Amino acid sequence: MFDNTTLGFFPGSYQFAHPSEGIMENGKLSSISFRFPFLPASNMPPINCPDFYDGGGAFIDAEACSNTMVLATFEVNKVPSKSAAVLCQVGCNGGKALLSFVHPEHVLNPKFSNGSKQSYTEVVELVFSRWAQHLGLQLNSDSYTQPRITLISLSHIEKSSVIPLSNKTKTSLKQVYHDLLHASSSHSGLLEDKARFHIKWYSDEEQVRFDIPQQDSINNLTIVGCPDPSKIQGVTFHPSQYLELLQEAYSKLHLARNNPNIPLFGMPILYSEVITSTQSILVENPKLRQHLSPGAVFVASRQIFAKGRGKNSWVSPLGCCQFSCYLEHPMLNASASPNLIQFLGCLAVVEALRLKPGYKNLAIHIKWPNDIYGIDYSSRETPVRKKLGGVLVSSFFDSGSLTLIMGIGINVTNKQPSICINDLVDQLNQQHDPALSLPYFSQEEVAALTLSRFYSLYTEFMAQEQGFCPFLDRYYSYWLHSQELVTLSDQGNMPARILGITPEFGLLHVVSVNPSTSEIDPTTCQYYELQPDGNSFDLMTGMISQRVT
Repeated sequence: MFDNTTLGFFPGSYQFAHPSEGIMENGKLSSISFRFPFLPASNMPPINCPDFYDGGGAFIDAEACSNTMVLATFEVNKVPSKSAAVLCQVGCNGGKALLSFVHPEHVLNPKFSNGSKQSYTEVVELVFSRWAQHLGLQLNSDSYTQPRITLISLSHIEKSSVIPLSNKTKTSLKQVYHDLLHASSSHSGLLEDKARFHIKWYSDEEQVRFDIPQQDSINNLTIVGCPDPSKIQGVTFHPSQYLELLQEAYSKLHLARNNPNIPLFGMPILYSEVITSTQSILVENPKLRQHLSPGAVFVASRQIFAKGRGKNSWVSPLGCCQFSCYLEHPMLNASASPNLIQFLGCLAVVEALRLKPGYKNLAIHIKWPNDIYGIDYSSRETPVRKKLGGVLVSSFFDSGSLTLIMGIGINVTNKQPSICINDLVDQLNQQHDPALSLPYFSQEEVAALTLSRFYSLYTEFMAQEQGFCPFLDRYYSYWLHSQELVTLSDQGNMPARILGITPEFGLLHVVSVNPSTSEIDPTTCQYYELQPDGNSFDLMTGMISQRVT
């Protein structure tokens, strides 16, 4: 072993392994004997098995480190047992991190001994399942098959008598369809973009199932114009219900006061039961985007490469309301920074739900800068903050204007992996007479309420020309951070107290405090503006600060 170093989540030190210690033999990878201590409640013995150790090392004195559990040990050349996998407690809210240099998924030598007749594959599955239990994860016992891409439907509100369409909203589905068709190669219906889109039209008499996989690849997609969205079959999100709820939500707004040059958000609607990522499709395919109306939205029930902050991606669960909306953001208003759109998006989600009659006390909140959190009062003596969803805004210049793609994902009916909106409704109903129970939210309703609320906020934002100032009081009434303490890691772990956000760009505004008393000393305090470091799992512990003079 050589070169001690430190790791972010492990409180001790770590040593890299030298190739001569069994990692390489005659230029080939060798296997090392590992031992996996199981949960105390298990009756099964620990497992000794040779395994793949890809240039890893050892966690030094892990047994003596606080808040650390050893999950795997190894022996090389009869050297005493060393820690190769550890479980670390992270933060003060029950966070956990599992660090491992064991690779059970790579089989070099299938011979092993654990006192049973299990196969190597069974042992690997057992190891991973036990590790998942340590992390508090619930694994699906069924074998997993990645869902395949399905058709994309295209629907629109036709000749609404309830809401006036703006100057920039294409007034009919056929207009959108024909624009896409004319943009295709020789009007053939094949739109060549980063992906290949086959543009089709189905008459009112046809019924098409949209849950059956239709695509040969993730870059070969079919868009079907559906003049009667109620005919769309086999879906878990219903565009026809969504469009009705969207009209109802917009009808309650005073649209006459708003800017007719800002398109109504949420129409037309692209919908797919399974897609790669609604965000990626709209960001990476400019031809498709340019021939949709600004304000168009792409909704999906499942995403197999859902996008998050940084390079985070995941397979989204059923029950999550997830969509991306296409905006053209005017640059004439210097106070309307595109960086503030994510804050408007978070505010729109929370207000859309809490301003509905009866839901004022729904325990949904904003976590700076772009997350939506719920407060879980059900399982512990102390309420627990759990992530419900988030907002992601992609921005770029396109044909001389600033284009924004605002993606929103919010758990509505899926109780796993954390908490969902309807869990919060259950909590709210426990405070009321059962006869007065509030109904659950549907994904269609959440999407319609959020997009119409966002339209109301955005038009006010563009008209006021005061940045985020008009929204600060409302934003603070929903966020989680008033007077919270943070640590400025790039200022020698200086403690600071949160004061708010800057109305120009949404940076976190903090003031240093006395390390002993956590009080503000007017004679020595310094003010800072913070932004996320882009890497930290906990946004409140990893900050890049800028001193304010």
